[in-house]
Order: sequence, then structure tokens, then C-alpha cells
Amino acid sequence: EDYKAKIDLMCKLIPDISVTTDIIAGFSGETEEDHRATLRALSEIRYDGAYIYKYSVRAGTPAAKLPDDVPLPVKELRNRELLELQKRITEENSQKWLGQIVKVFVEDRATKGRDQLVGRTDQDKKVAFEDSDSLIGTFQQVQLKELHHETFIGICV
Repeated sequence: EDYKAKIDLMCKLIPDISVTTDIIAGFSGETEEDHRATLRALSEIRYDGAYIYKYSVRAGTPAAKLPDDVPLPVKELRNRELLELQKRITEENSQKWLGQIVKVFVEDRATKGRDQLVGRTDQDKKVAFEDSDSLIGTFQQVQLKELHHETFIGICV
């Protein structure tokens, strides 16, 4: 509850803030109740993004001394449930940005669709748009028109 209250306060004070997290599914000792609590936290906090992985033993870490007691099929199921929920939340959160004009740092030419540039917003959202290479390394105002997976497609304004 304290953690959620801090996230809520950050979002209130900084309306355009992007909050992300890392989650390990099936960590040593994780119960079904723990997993359900993680799903509830994702639903309530509504992170913009999350790096979600199945637990695996990493030699030399403190966790390597703990029992790897969550069966692999359970880890895989929990991981998939978390990924699916977060994917829906990320898409819903991203839809709210459509139509807005945002500042984008232009990083490079897109690897797919070579006629596009690609950059990132202050919230680390990926944006692709058509324009000339001369904009690489600059900040540009871009209107977000479409969402393709987790990449916005926009036009320079």
C-alpha cells in the first residue's frame, strides 16, 4: 500500500510520468497467492511497461543459494499471465497518447521501413515518422497518429 501510494503521488505530481517495473515470475518460494498479488498490483498500478521474466538460477548471486522450488511449467504459466496482462495495460495506456503532439529525440533511421526515422519521447515511448536524416540527433515535435504494437507512428509538425 505504501508503494502504491508513492506511485499515485508521483503520477499526481507529474501527470506525464512513465512508470515501469521489473518482475520475476516463479522466484524461490513464490506461492499462488503471491502470484495473484502481483497480478492485482499490475492491474491497480497500471505500469506503462514491465520487464517480466521467469526466474532462473544465476550462479554467484545470493538467490542461487535459495531452492528453485517453483516448477518450470508453473513459472511459464505465471510468466505468460503477467505478460498478457501487462501487454493489455501497455496498449490501453498508449492509446491515450494518440493525437497528442510530443517532443521526440530523433535517434536514427528505422531498421524496418527505411523511409522512417525513429526516436523516443521523454517517457521513453518509441516513435517512428517520415522525414530527412538531417533531423537525427535533434528534438522534434511529432503528432502521434497510430500505434503499431508498442511503436507510435507520427508526423513531424
